[in-house]
Parts: sequence; C-alpha cells; structure tokens
Amino acid sequence: MNLICYMPAELAANHPLRRLMLHGMPKFTRQVYESLPGLERRLTCPGEPESILVLVVSDLQALESLVAMGDLCQAHPVVLVLPEDQDSLHGLAHRLRPRFMTSLTCASAEMEAVLTRLGSRTQSDPGAASGRAKISPEERRAGSERELGA
Repeated sequence: MNLICYMPAELAANHPLRRLMLHGMPKFTRQVYESLPGLERRLTCPGEPESILVLVVSDLQALESLVAMGDLCQAHPVVLVLPEDQDSLHGLAHRLRPRFMTSLTCASAEMEAVLTRLGSRTQSDPGAASGRAKISPEERRAGSERELGA
C-alpha cells in the first residue's frame, strides 16, 4: 500500500505526525511532498498502485489549492489534517470528500489506526476505497449493450 503525503516544510521536524509519516507504519511505502506543485505532478502520473492521500493543510491558501486539484485527489481516499485553530475551514475541506478529517493536535496512534484500516480495506477491495462498486467485465458489457439498445 502506498501513502502519498503532503506536509508543508514549515511543519516542525519533531511533530508527531511528521515522525509517523516519515518513520512509522512499515507496511506502507511513503512518498512525501513539501510543495503543492510536487504533489500535483505526482498525482498526474498514470498507472500508479492504489494510494491513500494524507494532506496536511497549513492555511486557507493551501486548502484552496488542494480543492482546485480536487479531481486528482478524488481518485484516492483522502485523510485531511487541518490546523487546530481553523474550524472555519471545515466547509471548504469537505469538498475534498475526506475519509477522515482531523487537526494537527490529533494523536498519532489515532492517525495510524485510521491509515491501517483504510489500507486493509483498499488492499482487500480496491473499489471500496474510492467508493466505487466492483463491476465484473460481464456486467460492464451487459450495461453497455443496454445503453446501445442491443
């Protein structure tokens, strides 16, 4: 399972969330981005395995930039971390359709539990993580034939 993390460089090096993303959770491969353009380039890469996005938002401007990349983010389950003093950002944050939303003050054990659960769901049923139902090739063909009037 792959974790794609956006954590701005200003997040303290000793912050528990940064330590968790960089050094914890051995079952995951991690890709950490400290800039939004780097994250956007990564999300446009086709053919990557199922990934979970962990997005740490530092301010309104960063959240607006992530919402603007919404289509790229919607292909993956999103875990969103907001600044602890920014409750006003929740409405805008929900536009990313996060599976879990918390603040920077959350316990790293809680975050680890959420990511482990999302990872096990995604690996056992790839359609479940994205909210898409699994459709067999036969069902897909039958649906296409019905649409064409066959």
